[in-house]
Amino acid sequence: MIASYLIDLLIEVSPLVVPGGGVAAAAGKAIRSATSKFQQTKDQRAQPLLIDEVKGKMAELVEAILDSAHEADPTKQKQYRLVIFIDDLDRCSTERMVRMFEWLKVHMLVERCTYVLALDHIAAARAIVGRYREYLGEDQDLAYGLRYLEKLIEWSTN
Repeated sequence: MIASYLIDLLIEVSPLVVPGGGVAAAAGKAIRSATSKFQQTKDQRAQPLLIDEVKGKMAELVEAILDSAHEADPTKQKQYRLVIFIDDLDRCSTERMVRMFEWLKVHMLVERCTYVLALDHIAAARAIVGRYREYLGEDQDLAYGLRYLEKLIEWSTN
C-alpha cells in the first residue's frame, strides 16, 4: 500500500518539481500498470515473470528520476542516489508491515536507491514472528524476527 502511494506521488509530483520529470511520471505509470497486473493475476506460474517486470520498472523509475536530477544540474560530476524515507511502518497492521518488508526485498531493491525505514524494531520483529507463527512452530521467539530484520536492513541507531 505504501509503495502504491509512493508511485502515485511520483506520477503526480515529478513533472512539477524535477526538470524532465515527465519521464519519471511515465515510468511511474508503467510501474502502476505492472503492479496492477501482478495483483490481478491468479496464475502462480506467471508471478516470477511479473516480479522481474515490476523490479525492472522500479529500476527504470529510479534511473529516470536520477537522470532528471543530473539534467537539472549537469555541471555536477557526482553520481546521484535516490533515498526514500518510509516512516511509521510499525503502526501498520502486522500483516501489512511484513508484506511491505517482503515487497521491498523482492521488488524494490534496485541500484542507486536506498530506503530509510523509521520503525520500532521490536514491534517489527514481533510482527514477523506472528506472521511466520505456523512455520516457526514451538520456536516462536523474538530472535527470529530480529534475524529477519538484520538480513533485510542495515541497522543504524542514530
